[in-house]
Amino acid sequence: MKNSLIHLAVLLFLLTPRANVKAQSNAIDSQQLIISAIPDTLVKNAKAVVRYEEITFRYDSPESGKELHKLVLTVLKESGKDYAEFEYNGDKFRKLTGFSAKIYNSEGAELKKYKMQDVRTTEYSESLASDNKTYWLSPDIPTYPFTIVFEYEIGWNNGINSFPVFFPQIGYDLSVEKSCYFLIVPEGTKIAHTSFNMTDNPKVSTEKSKTKYTWELNGLRAVKNETLDGSLVNYVPRLYIKPLDFMYDGVSGNISGWNEMGQWSYSLIKDQGELPDNAKAKVLELIAGANSDREKVEALYKYLGSTTRYVSIQLGIGGYKPMPAAEVYKTGFGDCKALSNYMKSLLAAAASPQITP
Repeated sequence: MKNSLIHLAVLLFLLTPRANVKAQSNAIDSQQLIISAIPDTLVKNAKAVVRYEEITFRYDSPESGKELHKLVLTVLKESGKDYAEFEYNGDKFRKLTGFSAKIYNSEGAELKKYKMQDVRTTEYSESLASDNKTYWLSPDIPTYPFTIVFEYEIGWNNGINSFPVFFPQIGYDLSVEKSCYFLIVPEGTKIAHTSFNMTDNPKVSTEKSKTKYTWELNGLRAVKNETLDGSLVNYVPRLYIKPLDFMYDGVSGNISGWNEMGQWSYSLIKDQGELPDNAKAKVLELIAGANSDREKVEALYKYLGSTTRYVSIQLGIGGYKPMPAAEVYKTGFGDCKALSNYMKSLLAAAASPQITP
């Protein structure tokens, strides 16, 4: 599943029940199901070909939206079958709400189909606590080559701080015939976008108080994986888009500049550094014999290393906001930002005139 074409992630960041999804999508072009119609330039070095991809994100408000996907993918050989697997990593903010898939042979005849109830889920995570939920489907492949058509929807809730990433060429030996990204936002919504290895000049139109941005890519040839080569992202197109004003798990922010971004980040930690009196007394005890600031820092760092452990906890805005320093002191664990914030609090307590020896 790790090489699945259906991503978000990237990482990263897409649907309704099937009938609603179908209403939003164009009818399947029969030529997209016939393998002989693929241009020779896209077959070269390719294990699979994206015949057509359509991603639509409807931004209804800072807290909710819908992501619609349609993907027509041809797998040319068995070594490319991983691209036909479906995988989506949801969480508290994103949920799969509709799904369908159909498999066709090389001549365009339907062989097999899947529905929402065929999609499996798991909440397994490497974190101690996480609200992640992975949706996945490994289709049974009756023949090679074949074409699979996915249509699915992701509901976004509880806040949106970034739109889905446009990353149509997610792996080596994968070519792209046509891929489109549509972003629909309320008129007047300010966005920021940056791209790599593509022209970032979207078509913009306005209708019924909605602004629509359109990006389109065509004829992307497969990239061959070579020994000691650089990362794939150095060569393939990708696009990142964010709303300048956002809401995330009840916390609002703005990213129109580094100053605004810094203010939002600071707002997440400004009340998380207070230590209880017994912790401050422990700091005083630890630095009592120190003859320099360096020795004080070393004593506190060793104390942190011997009394705490790293534990990944990613729940809601906890992916950005650290646990309170007092909680880390009490429990003896935290993730990277929680432990960093805790160390900052120990240093602040050591510098406080109230506890200076």
